[in-house]
Amino acid sequence: QRVQNAELLTDIVRQRLSRQIIAPYLDKNKTLFAAVIDPQVEFDVRANITIDDRDGRILALDPHYRERLRAALLTAYNSMQSSGKFPLFTCGSEVRSGLAEILSREISTRSFAVLAYEEIPRDAKFIEITKVVLEESEVTA
Repeated sequence: QRVQNAELLTDIVRQRLSRQIIAPYLDKNKTLFAAVIDPQVEFDVRANITIDDRDGRILALDPHYRERLRAALLTAYNSMQSSGKFPLFTCGSEVRSGLAEILSREISTRSFAVLAYEEIPRDAKFIEITKVVLEESEVTA
C-alpha cells in the first residue's frame, strides 16, 4: 500500500518512531509530563481543518477563537516552564500539526513539542500537568 499524502505519511512514520520521538522528553524515571488538549478543543479544531490536495491539512479557525486558543496554549506553556517541566503538549494526530503551528508563531520550535497520543507508547508513564481548556468552546464561522 502506497501513501501519497505527505501529512498522513508523516503521521504513520511518527507513530512507528514513537519511542525515539518521546525519548528526549522523558525524565530520569522515564515519565512524560504534558499539557493535555481538552477533547472539546480538539473537536473544535478538527472541525475547522480542510484538506487541500497540494497543501495538506489547512487550519481555518475563526480569528477570535484562534486568539483564545493561542492564549490558552501560552498559559499552559508558561505553567509548565514555571514548574520546571519541558512544555510538551499532547493531542490527537489530526490536530497536532495545527496546534504546533499556532505555538511556533509565538515560541521557538525547540522550546516546546506537540505529540499525538498515537505517538506515545502504551507502556509509557504519563502525567498530565495541566489541561488546555477554553471556557466556551464553540467555533463560529
